[in-house]
Amino acid sequence: MKKRLMLLILPIIAIILESLPNGVVLNFSVAGGTATKKVYFSYFDTTPYGYASFSPLLTAVLTCLILLLLIIYCFINKRSLLSAIKILLNIRIALSLCKLIFGLTTVGIFVTLTMIAEAVIIHFIKE
Repeated sequence: MKKRLMLLILPIIAIILESLPNGVVLNFSVAGGTATKKVYFSYFDTTPYGYASFSPLLTAVLTCLILLLLIIYCFINKRSLLSAIKILLNIRIALSLCKLIFGLTTVGIFVTLTMIAEAVIIHFIKE
């Protein structure tokens, strides 16, 4: 049980990082298109989603879903639930890497690294 509770640490760290206001960057054109202004948002903010940057919000929602499934897995030991978590982690990592197109921040790098570490840890669980 204690080993399974340790699985919750990295998704909680990822949610804390996603809540920070400098996780997503949007580049806006100013002064007739000769310069750009960088504006930072949280992963949970809908502004980047409205500007066609879908991956941050979807990444944040998937992180919350993964955390919920891991909490359930801590109390109910089902292999099928672990398989679903692995699939969602892979989708979440792919969405997190999509931010390379729009601009990557240090918070974005750490969010991606936490979920890659979580995927590696869950891959090697033997129960």
